[in-house]
Amino acid sequence: MKLTISCVTYGVLGEGGLIQTYNDSVSASCSNKSVFYCNPQDRFWATAVTYALSAKLDVTTASGNYFTLLAS
Repeated sequence: MKLTISCVTYGVLGEGGLIQTYNDSVSASCSNKSVFYCNPQDRFWATAVTYALSAKLDVTTASGNYFTLLAS
C-alpha cells in the first residue's frame, strides 16, 4: 500500500488574482501488512487564501490485483 497526501495553496496576486504559493506531497508505504498505520508529515510556509488537499491510496493485493482510493 502507498498513501500520498497532496497540498496546493493559492495566495492573492495584485488586484484579486490568485497565484499558486505551494504544491507538494508526502507519502508513506508498507508491504505485507493487513493494517497500515502512517502519519506522513511536512512543514511549509506560505501565505494562502485557499487550499486543496487530496489523498490517494494505491493498494496491490497478494494475488497481484490492484485498486486506488481517492479523496479530496
